[in-house]
Amino acid sequence: MSHTSALEVPEFRVYMVAAVFGTMAIWMARFLYGWMVWQYTESPFWVGVASAGLLLPSLIVTPIFGVVSDRINLKHGIISWQFGQGLITGVTAIILAFNPLSLPLLMALIVTFGIVASAGSPLRLTILPKLVGKNRLSSAVGYGAILFNTSRVIAPALSAWFLASFSELSLLWLCTIAFSVAALINLNLPNFRQPTDKPNAMPWYSEFVVGVKVSWHSPFVRILILLTLLNSFTGRTLMELLPAFSGSITQGTAADLATLIACAGVGSIVGGIFMSRQRNEIGRLKNILLASLILSIVFIVILLITHSLLIIAISIGFISLLMTLFGTGSQIILQIQTDESTRGRVMSLWLTIAIAGPAVGAFVMGWITEISSFNVTFILMVTLSAICCFLLMSHQHKVAKKNLS
Repeated sequence: MSHTSALEVPEFRVYMVAAVFGTMAIWMARFLYGWMVWQYTESPFWVGVASAGLLLPSLIVTPIFGVVSDRINLKHGIISWQFGQGLITGVTAIILAFNPLSLPLLMALIVTFGIVASAGSPLRLTILPKLVGKNRLSSAVGYGAILFNTSRVIAPALSAWFLASFSELSLLWLCTIAFSVAALINLNLPNFRQPTDKPNAMPWYSEFVVGVKVSWHSPFVRILILLTLLNSFTGRTLMELLPAFSGSITQGTAADLATLIACAGVGSIVGGIFMSRQRNEIGRLKNILLASLILSIVFIVILLITHSLLIIAISIGFISLLMTLFGTGSQIILQIQTDESTRGRVMSLWLTIAIAGPAVGAFVMGWITEISSFNVTFILMVTLSAICCFLLMSHQHKVAKKNLS
C-alpha cells in the first residue's frame, strides 16, 4: 500500500486550516491566563493552580464528550466548541476592559476555559477518520501532531512578543478572533450522519462504561491502553519534570532549560512528520511502537551516565520524538481497530489515560526524585519501559503463533 497524504482530501485541508487558528489560539490563551495570574499574584503556587484549572477538567469532561461525540453531528460539535472558547476569551476581554479582574473571577474564567477546551479532544479524535478514511489516517494524525507541537513552541513566543508590544486585552481579543475564524472556516466541513445505532437511551456514564467494556474485550486495545498508562510514567513524565531535571543535572540556568524544552519540541515535530508519512499497516505500526519503547530505554540510560548538556539535550530530543511516535502510533491503531459506533468512547478512555498518566506520573516520579535522586527515577523509568516492551512482544508472539496455527 503506497503512502497517501491526508492533505489530498479537500475536507481535511479545510479542517487543518481551521486547526491552525484554533490550536494557536488555545496555546496563546493558556499562556495568557497563566501570565495574568502571575501578574496578579506573583505566586508560583497560584500559577500552578491556574495550570491545574486548565488541565484537570479534562479528566471529567473527556469521558463525557467521548459519549457525546458518538451521538452528535461532529461538524456542529467542532464549531460549537471553537465558538465556546472564543466566547470565554471574549467575555474575559470585556470584563477586563471595564474593571481589573479579581483573582476568584479570573480563576473561574480559567476553569471554565479548561472545561470547554477539554471537550474538543474527543470530538477531534472522532472526526478524523470520517474526514480522511482509514487509508490516510496515519497522515492525518501525523499532521495533527506537527501542528500541535509547532503551536506549543510558537504560540508562547508570539504571545510574549504581543504582550510586550500591546496589552493583555489586545491578546485576549486576538485569541477571540482566532477561535471565531476557526469556527467559521469549519462551516465548510461536511455534515456527518450519526450512526444508525447511536446510543440515546442510557445516561453518559453508562455509555462510557460500554466503551470501557469494548476496550477490555479487545485484547490488543486492552494491552495498548495499559501500555499508554505505563509509558506515561516514563518519557512523558520526564518532559513534565524538565525544569527540575535541568536544575539538578545541568547548571540550572534558564538558558539550559530553554535548550532542553526546544530540543523536546523539535523532537516532537520530527516525530509528527515521520508519522505523517506512514502507511496504515497494523504490523508496521506495532513495530514502530516496539522500536520507540526500546530506543527510549537506550536514551534514558544515556541520561543516567552523562552530565554533558549537549548529550542530554540530544537525548531529550530523541525521547520526545519517540514518545510522539508511540502516542500517535497508538492513536492510529485504536482509530483503525475501533468500531465507528463506539470510537468516541474508546478514544476518550485512551485520551483520559494519556492526559492523566503524565500528571500522576509527574507527581509520583517527582516525589521519588525528591526522596532519592533522578538516577533512581531513571532506573524506574527504564524498568517500566522494559515491562512495556515485554508485554508488546508477548502480544506479537501470540498473534504470530495464532496465525501459524
